[in-house]
Amino acid sequence: MSTSQEEEYWDVVIEDMQSRHKELDKLTTQLEKKREADRSTDFKTELQELKKKKLMLKDNIKTAQAHHWPDNALDSLV
Repeated sequence: MSTSQEEEYWDVVIEDMQSRHKELDKLTTQLEKKREADRSTDFKTELQELKKKKLMLKDNIKTAQAHHWPDNALDSLV
């Protein structure tokens, strides 16, 4: 895979994960509002699981962004 193709690949992967993260963020926000009325353990567990998935996705985004940076990206800052 050429450098340009690899950059395109990571751009698409990162954009996809960011989109899914945004959807999970909206969903967790909605569920947090509903949680005020439904204090059941099952609802709490479901919300916690979604939040965990959201955090894992955010970690994966950060990892992909770090991988996407070229090795010499910081050279110009020194």
